[in-house]
Amino acid sequence: MQDEVRGAVKVTARRWTRIYGRSCGTSMEKRPKGAFVQALDTEVKAIKQHKETRREYMTLAMELKRQRQFGREEGREEGREEGRQEERLKMILAMLRKGFSVESIAECAQTSVEYIMELGKKNHLL
Repeated sequence: MQDEVRGAVKVTARRWTRIYGRSCGTSMEKRPKGAFVQALDTEVKAIKQHKETRREYMTLAMELKRQRQFGREEGREEGREEGRQEERLKMILAMLRKGFSVESIAECAQTSVEYIMELGKKNHLL
């Protein structure tokens, strides 16, 4: 019976180590391995404690977040504009196929007669 308990404890300890990266008997913090990793860990801890550096980092992080949001909004607007242009082009071509006058199409699409003529020739409709 004691052997079964010991075996279960060992299996549980191995699982704990695999899941949490440390044995259940150590502190909650992972221990860095290797000189480079230890030096890096020490530097990170020092930076985390330095208030000015933290403020600069947070300011940078907020600025990057703001720029990403701005980029997304700008991208969405460009996508909408491209969609409008595409639909306008489809409408112009459909009207040319149905035989509407170039002047009527230009008026409806709020564009120049020259542009309609160019599209019509390009798509072999005029």
